[in-house]
Amino acid sequence: MGNADFHLAQFDLAPALLAVMLHEDGMTPIDLTGATAKIRMQRADKTGSILGGACSIPGDPATGTVRYDWQAADTETPGIFAAEWIVTLPTGRVLTWPEDGYVRIVIKPRLA
Repeated sequence: MGNADFHLAQFDLAPALLAVMLHEDGMTPIDLTGATAKIRMQRADKTGSILGGACSIPGDPATGTVRYDWQAADTETPGIFAAEWIVTLPTGRVLTWPEDGYVRIVIKPRLA
């Protein structure tokens, strides 16, 4: 997924946010067997509350895929947000992804 933008409308709870955790080579998925993951999201200007929470690891953990299902508080305020995943591997090692910035999430205002 890289640092691609993710767009949704205010108050939307779908689609879920998916990402694939990759090794430094940018091609090989990190095996998430036994790992836990969470997402942190905050306004891009680093103001306001930190949103997010626990993520699931759907399907085969060897694919490195994490999924976040939006909560109502996550999308009630329109704006541009920065997000990152925190993955704790079974060894206790913590991985923050992406390593080179944030995923940009754009929540557009709902029309009145």
